[in-house]
Amino acid sequence: MRLWRIEWPFALISLSNAAAANESGDERVNLLPTEQELARRDACPGGGVLRYAGDPPYAGLPWHLIESVPAIGRQHAALSRNEAPWIRKLSGPARPVRIFEHDGVNVVLFDLCRPHRCDAESLYGVIVLPSLDYGLVLNEQGRSRRLGSHTPVTDAALACAKSIDERRREP
Repeated sequence: MRLWRIEWPFALISLSNAAAANESGDERVNLLPTEQELARRDACPGGGVLRYAGDPPYAGLPWHLIESVPAIGRQHAALSRNEAPWIRKLSGPARPVRIFEHDGVNVVLFDLCRPHRCDAESLYGVIVLPSLDYGLVLNEQGRSRRLGSHTPVTDAALACAKSIDERRREP
């Protein structure tokens, strides 16, 4: 009986903490790549290398990128102002942010898809370092739209990521 009386206060504290966390609305966690993922370097068909970003502020998931780098967050807000909420917030299934390296140029690259609609709606984002030129490629129902800044190097980064992503999806 004594054990029952001791457990109740702890259970109430746990429940009240869980309720407070739900009220805040921000339950997202920035997941970082594993050591094995960080060590991986994928050669791109057109030259260059694609790797996971391991250094802050670029490491982690796309939503964290727009929150941790204010300049990128402002550009993303301007580009996505008239888009769906999942695009504005970068909320949806995503892999950690990656870096494309080619001829001394680095491009931060991320991708994600609309929750429960990954087969039909997705996006890729590209950011050239150090200029922070920013662009998005939205794929909706088989059609593609580009927003923002796109250059030959960002096109190469996108082609590399899409090629590697397709290769990984194959059985």
